[in-house]
Amino acid sequence: MTAPWAQNDEVIGFRFERHLAGTYGPLYGALAVGTSLVPERRTGAFEPPSSSTPQTRCNDPQDFAPSTPASRLIPVSETEFWWASPAPWRGDKPGAFAIRFERDAGGADPIDIGPPYEPWRRTGEFEFASIDFVPNEDEPVFTFSNDLGAQDYALQINGSYVFGGSYHGGESIETETVRVDGEAVDPTLAHYGASLEIDRRSTVEYGPDQLLGVNFALTVSQGAFLSEATDFTSTEAFASGIFPHMEIASADFTQALLYDGKEVTIVDVAEPGRHDLSTQADVTLRDPQKGYVIRTVSSAPIGVLDDYKTTYVQRNATRSKLYFQLNSTAGEELGHFSVSRNTVFGKTRRGASGNFDDRLPPCIDR
Repeated sequence: MTAPWAQNDEVIGFRFERHLAGTYGPLYGALAVGTSLVPERRTGAFEPPSSSTPQTRCNDPQDFAPSTPASRLIPVSETEFWWASPAPWRGDKPGAFAIRFERDAGGADPIDIGPPYEPWRRTGEFEFASIDFVPNEDEPVFTFSNDLGAQDYALQINGSYVFGGSYHGGESIETETVRVDGEAVDPTLAHYGASLEIDRRSTVEYGPDQLLGVNFALTVSQGAFLSEATDFTSTEAFASGIFPHMEIASADFTQALLYDGKEVTIVDVAEPGRHDLSTQADVTLRDPQKGYVIRTVSSAPIGVLDDYKTTYVQRNATRSKLYFQLNSTAGEELGHFSVSRNTVFGKTRRGASGNFDDRLPPCIDR
């Protein structure tokens, strides 16, 4: 039908589908259809692109999928557990997307505060052929990331010359709760549900009377969708090393796709070193050979530090690490600020040519 806002010949279309409740297919393409069907329903409204115009629309990742079937928390030890869900991009094929969480482990270099490393944090993301895989024994189908480094935050106080928080250490827990479907659980025991949450309040100690308060909340839902919110409180002046968000990908991820709301720009990050991405907030790391993607959409805090935001990928032989940095050479008294981000793991489809379509943004077809 003609779109109400049309000035020329634009139209609006509606998509109707029926599918297995709680299952979905690749990032691009039809949802999986199975034997247990729910009634047809409207699942999207969009302007169909013409055949001569590449599609460059992109949805927010939090809108990408309905809830998945039951996921499971897999305890390994007092300092390690895994969260496994049906892998969205595998459709009706068996398989799992899994996240490893660890605590009491971190960096011991001169730039690190060192122990304690008390909070639970992500240290790896994987695809397995079965939801019943055995952690640290079964070989993954694909490794998104397998790295002890920080994938959440790191901050440096002026005069300390070291980084603190997460992997860099100095972080003690005041309270921390792991929840499955909203209910507090013991992560050293097995649990089943649809979503995982970790909420905590912690303190990073840089030195005498140099404290940073951190409130952190992570939710894993819809199979491979992560939502994070972090709140920092400090009266100290921070140096240029202020990283409220980071994401680590394996060495297979040699492209960064930048989405500005209209078009996708592809940046090659295969060469070792730093690859600047300006102030981009919506970045997808991609393995161009297999099509796996990690898309993260970050927010910057509101206030004086907005002008210092920079984004870049630091590449070496083992990984591509995405940094969102708030950069102030003079240092700033942050006082209190909050940031958030959404991250989704997935896989793009092959085009008719047999190559992965570089024109399409790494979005979920919803």
